[in-house]
Amino acid sequence: MKKMLLVMAVSFFTLEAIAQVVVAGVSPASVQGNYDYGWQANEAGWPGETDDGTWALALDFNVDGTNVEGEIMLVEDGTPGTNLQGNPISQEGCSPLTNDLTGKIAVIYRNTCNFSLKAYNAQMAGAIAVIIVNREDAGISMTAGPDGVNVTIPVVILNKTDGSAMIAAMQGGTVPVVMFIGNKFGIYANDIGSGVDNTIIATQATTPSILAQSAADFSFTPGLAIVNYGTATQTNVYVTATIDAPGAPAAYTSTVGPLTMVFKDTINIFDGNPETFALFSLPAYPLGEYTLNYTITLGMTTADEATGDNSFTSNFYVSDDIYSYARLNMVDNEPVSMSFPMNYTQGYKSCIRFNNANASRAGVEGLYTSIKVDLDTFDLQAQEISLYAYTWNDLATTFSATPTFLDFTQVAFAQYYPPASYVNGEEIFIPFAVPFILVDNTNYLFCIETQIPEPAFGYDDIVNYNANSQILDDVISPIYIDDIGTTTDQWYAAGWNGNPAPSIGMKLFPAAELGLVDATELKGIAYPNPASDNVTVVINATGAATLVVTDITGKIVLNKNLSLTNGNADVNTSSLEAGIYIFNVTLDNNQTSQFNVVIK
Repeated sequence: MKKMLLVMAVSFFTLEAIAQVVVAGVSPASVQGNYDYGWQANEAGWPGETDDGTWALALDFNVDGTNVEGEIMLVEDGTPGTNLQGNPISQEGCSPLTNDLTGKIAVIYRNTCNFSLKAYNAQMAGAIAVIIVNREDAGISMTAGPDGVNVTIPVVILNKTDGSAMIAAMQGGTVPVVMFIGNKFGIYANDIGSGVDNTIIATQATTPSILAQSAADFSFTPGLAIVNYGTATQTNVYVTATIDAPGAPAAYTSTVGPLTMVFKDTINIFDGNPETFALFSLPAYPLGEYTLNYTITLGMTTADEATGDNSFTSNFYVSDDIYSYARLNMVDNEPVSMSFPMNYTQGYKSCIRFNNANASRAGVEGLYTSIKVDLDTFDLQAQEISLYAYTWNDLATTFSATPTFLDFTQVAFAQYYPPASYVNGEEIFIPFAVPFILVDNTNYLFCIETQIPEPAFGYDDIVNYNANSQILDDVISPIYIDDIGTTTDQWYAAGWNGNPAPSIGMKLFPAAELGLVDATELKGIAYPNPASDNVTVVINATGAATLVVTDITGKIVLNKNLSLTNGNADVNTSSLEAGIYIFNVTLDNNQTSQFNVVIK
């Protein structure tokens, strides 16, 4: 995990760094373009890393033009069987290889053994570099194992989707797949480019229509940073941003240029800078998918010699009722889930931030999320998942001010126990025990929590908020690692490495509808659940109530009066034996709530 810091110049906004080292497809055309990737951690041959001696990379990618280029080949070590991802174990490269990789870039599936052992086996078989394909859709930083001190070739890791597409092109094509790993500066004369880390996308991938009724409600300024990798001075650089809206192709077009750029020049085209795009805003926002495109050209007479980093596309959505930083699955009307990062050693909270000037138009009914476990090791039905909504009251909530996570007020809560019908990794909706109305211009954190390491929550890896976080100075998706017994701050403002978007979706409803949905039956829960001697009943009500508890045969085992304060009432359950019980709550106005509680 990492924390990003915003870097500001005196009069304009700039990104921390422009990627000078890329992993790119050279040929055939189906693989061309730059890939998101992870690299060897703590190896100073990679820009930005400080060497700790655990890797022995012979190349220095800080030096202009340093690179390797070659045909890719899957490794083979002869081990029988397939792994949990359905890939041959023999292509994990954990034993000495049986195929000759002389002059090739080795392709290896991630799974059983450490990265350095895989790389060393490939190096011993003649490989000039290694591309590891992740088992998830995420790029990670790779620490070395014991063999790292003997690995002199570069090692990178691609996400599952990109790596699988690269392998498919190799296995299904008639020509070799050639990849490039290295420093782009000075390789070509004419080469202007950018990267997905350097492009502004929509402020959130999915915006509910109740918060996007007009240009006054929803707008943003596109932007990106471009760099001249080529040795020739360019005098006619143009950058165009377009947005296609539902039923209205090219609803927005803005062009910056002509720009003049000498070798290694960087131009930051962001709101507030000398060069900027126009504001994107529409008088009305129809429901559906919007597409943002950036295109970089060198004028009418000059062709870019490396076009893989000249165009970038991202999608965002206006939905009926969902607010999310993840994209919308328009078939199911739910956030997209692609990967499931885990902490592996402690429980954690995955959170999204919310703040909107028109928030009071809406209430929050609950959250969408997806949960995944290794079913060979864990029973998903035994996992307790908690949902929280907090007002985040700290004064420091931006990267430049070093955000603090000390002052929270809980405003909603829920617990969820996946039933037998739950499909592992499937997006689901979990209602809060008590829906609530949002407040304008108030910082909220909406969090999903597991108290043990195994359950992992879904993330959308296609959207990339790196530039948004830096340029807008905005904390978007922090996580909290529950290091029990420690006193250090365990919040990570920038979330997971690679900055994927949590597949958390707030389900909103018009504020005027609060209390109109359930005339007689109220939603209620008890926590903790399973419980032992005491539980807290949570219902969207205040005042006197009667609690009747029955066992699964219908026998009444507890009958008592409750006094609900702010929707909560404590119940002593020490007299109940272990088992499943039905809690029936009746209010003085005859409204009722029924829910199950497990006593352990």
